[in-house]
This record gives sequence, C-alpha cells and structure tokens, in this order.
Amino acid sequence: MDFQIRDGKLRRYSGEGKQVVVPDGVETIGVSAFEGCDVTSVQLPDSVKVIERSAFCDCGELTRIKLPPGLTTIGNCAFVRCRALKDISLPASLTSIGEAAFAACKSLESITIPSAVKEIGRIAFEDSGLKSLTFAPGTTRIPAKAFRSCEQLESVSIPDGVTTIGFGAFEDCSALETVVIPSSVVSIGNGAFKGTPFETART
Repeated sequence: MDFQIRDGKLRRYSGEGKQVVVPDGVETIGVSAFEGCDVTSVQLPDSVKVIERSAFCDCGELTRIKLPPGLTTIGNCAFVRCRALKDISLPASLTSIGEAAFAACKSLESITIPSAVKEIGRIAFEDSGLKSLTFAPGTTRIPAKAFRSCEQLESVSIPDGVTTIGFGAFEDCSALETVVIPSSVVSIGNGAFKGTPFETART
C-alpha cells in the first residue's frame, strides 16, 4: 500500500506517484512520513491538524503543498531543504511553526504569518528564498534568528502590536534595506539586524 496509516496518523508514504492526495481521515502527518520522497505536489485533507517533525524533510522536488484550513502545528524541520517549494499558504488556524520548519527552502519567495501563530521556532525560515514577508495583524513577537540569512529579503513591515524582535531575527539578510518598526516594539535583541544594510543605516 502507498500509505501506512494507523490511528489517524500517516506514518509513511511509500508510493511512486509524484502528485499525492492524502486520504481523508488522516489527522497527523507523522515524523519523516515523506522524508526524501520524490513527490512534486501534495494535497492534505481537511482532517489534518498536525504535521510532525521532518515530515517532508529533503523532498527536493516538492513545489506545492495544499495545507488544510484546520492545521494548527508545523513541527521542527517539517519542510527543511524542500528547495523547489514555492507555493504554500499558511492557514489562519496555524498556531505553531517549529524550528527550521522552512529552512533552506530556496524557492520559497513569499510567506504570510497568520495572526494566530504564537510560536515560531529558531531559524524557522533561515536561508530561504524569501523576497516578501508579511505578518498578519495580531502578531506580537518575532523570535530569535527566525529569518536569518534570507539574502533576497529587501523590506519588512512589522505590524503594530509587535513588542519584541528577537536576537539575530534578521541577521545576515544582506539585501534588507527597509524595515518599518512600529512604536509598540519595546525590545530589539542583540544583532537583530546585524549584517544588513538597514543595520548600517541605523548606526
């Protein structure tokens, strides 16, 4: 069988198909379920709430994945090194993005962080291809090193209501020239903009 499913968790995809539709009823995409697979697109059913650690790690040909509207959690390294991934929309239900979840996703050019997200792990988008980054109203914190080394990111508008920008949050974003920082920000961590043209302009 292409799908190894037990107790609502997809534990492993072993099929040869490159365009995958995960069966309805699956609630969790398990640890390393698709790791290293040659899939190009994945459609998840509305029943999926959690994507666990390394679920799609090293899926180098994955260009598109449809995330369901009820998804709450994207685990650590869930999409790390999915270098072809360029089309993904984070649902409004999402509350947690794990460490290195989208790190080294070189083709990922745009992302909007939903306001329900309360936790973003370190280096979540490190070394990705982001050119456009949007935070939905309601965001309160930008965590440490979350967007480090996004070398194509040129501008960021931080929404009113954010109070903290973590250390190294945008470190080594070598093209980052424009950052709009609202008056609500009361704490900017060490090196938050280190190695950026913006940091040079501030000093």
